[in-house]
Amino acid sequence: MQSEVRDVGTVLDWMRGTRQLIASDDPRVKSLAMKKFGLASDGDWNAKKSKLLQEIDESMRDAQQHATTSIGSGIPPHAKPYIPAEEFSATFQSAMAEHLNDRLTTSSLATTAAAPAPYGPPEKFDSGDLGWIVVLFARLEEKAEGKHVFVHSNDPTTFRYFLPSTCRIALFADWATGEPPAMNIKKAIEDRSPDYTIHLGDTYYAGFEDEIRHNLIACWPGQVQYGKSFALCGNHEMYSGGNAYFDLLPLFGQSASFFNLGNRWWKFIGLDTSWCERGGDAPASSWGELQELQLPWLKAQIADATSTNPSAKIILLTHHQLFSAFDGDALGQRLKEQLGAMLTDGSIYGWFWGHEHRCIVYGNAAPYTFKARCIGHGGFPCPPCTESPSNASRYPIRWREERCEPSNAWYGMRGFVLLTVQDSEIKIEYVDQTGATQYTEVWS
Repeated sequence: MQSEVRDVGTVLDWMRGTRQLIASDDPRVKSLAMKKFGLASDGDWNAKKSKLLQEIDESMRDAQQHATTSIGSGIPPHAKPYIPAEEFSATFQSAMAEHLNDRLTTSSLATTAAAPAPYGPPEKFDSGDLGWIVVLFARLEEKAEGKHVFVHSNDPTTFRYFLPSTCRIALFADWATGEPPAMNIKKAIEDRSPDYTIHLGDTYYAGFEDEIRHNLIACWPGQVQYGKSFALCGNHEMYSGGNAYFDLLPLFGQSASFFNLGNRWWKFIGLDTSWCERGGDAPASSWGELQELQLPWLKAQIADATSTNPSAKIILLTHHQLFSAFDGDALGQRLKEQLGAMLTDGSIYGWFWGHEHRCIVYGNAAPYTFKARCIGHGGFPCPPCTESPSNASRYPIRWREERCEPSNAWYGMRGFVLLTVQDSEIKIEYVDQTGATQYTEVWS
C-alpha cells in the first residue's frame, strides 16, 4: 500500500496522465485495449474509450472534492489518505499499487546490477508508458468479470463451527493494508496467542487476488489456521466483485461469507453486509446491506440459541456499522430495516463492526438493546479520533481511542480487540498496535 497510491495529488496526476494516454488514440494503446477487452471493431473501441474517459473524469472530480474538503478542514491533502468508496477509483489505485510495486522491484534489481538511471516509476505519464496501461486494462478486465455468486444454503445448520467454552479470540477490522502498522498489529496479536482470529473485512485497495493473497493471507497473524481463522467480506473486497475473496475462503476452512462460531454460552455470528455493494446514491456504495438469503438463516441461529435454558448470547460480527456517533445512522438504514425487531427485543447481546476507521465503545443507545462496539481502526491510516461527535446524544460514547500512533501526529493509533472466553463470561481488551491494553470490560 504505497504512500503515493493514497496521496490524492499523486492519484490525480496519474489520472490526468492516463486520460491523456487513452484520449491520444495511440495505436499501441488501442491495440492493447482491443486485445484485453475483446473488442472487435473501431466502433467498439470508440465506445469503450468514451466510457473509460467518462469514468476517469468522474473519478477525478471525486478526488478533487476529497482534496478540497481536506484543505477546507485544515488538513494537508497528502496527510488525509484517499481511499474512495467508488469502484473505478479503487480499481485504478489497485492497478497503481501493482505497477509501482513492479517498477520499484525493477529499480531494486537495476540498482543491484549497477544499471544507469533513470528507472522506476515515472512521475509523469507519456505515450510510451505501456507497462502502466497494460496493468490498468488488466485490472479493469478483471473487475468486469462481475460479482461472485453469493454462497448460501437452505439448511440452517450449515456454516456452524464449534467454539470451546474456554478460548481467546482476536477481532480486527479494516486491517489488510500490508503496511507497517498492520504488521505491528499482526505481532501484537501473535504475542497474545489467540485460539481464533477473525477479520471483519476490507482488503485494500480493491480485493484483487494478489491483494487478498499478500495483504490478507500472507500477513495473517500467526498464519491462517484452517477452521480457526475467519474472514468477513468488506466493501473493498467487493470492488473487484468479491471473486478473489470467495475463491480463497477454502483456505480458512470457511464455506461462506457468513458463519456461526459458537458454544453453549455464546454464538459469534458473522454476517456479510458487503456482497450487495452497489454504486450510485441509492443506497450509497458504502452502505451496509444483507443479502436477503442470510435472514432466514440468521433467524434460525437465534432460535437455536434461545432453545436452551439459559439461552446462549448472540454477538454479531459485521463489516458495516448500524450507526455512528459521528455520522449518524444514514449508512445503517438498510440494516435497520432488515433486522427490524431483532435490534430491540433482546435477540442480540452485542455487536462488533468495522468500516468506520475508529475504535469506539458505545454506551446505552436506546431503543437498541445490544452492546455496540466499533473496531475499524485495524490498519487503514486515518486522523486521530478527536473531533466532536455530532450524534453523541443519540449514540453516547463510553470510551474511544483518541491517541496518535507512535511518532506520527497525522494518524490515529491502530489496534484490535482480544476476547477471553471463560464459560458464561467474556473479558474484552482493547489493545493498541504496540501491544498495550487501553480499555477493558467484561460481558456476562
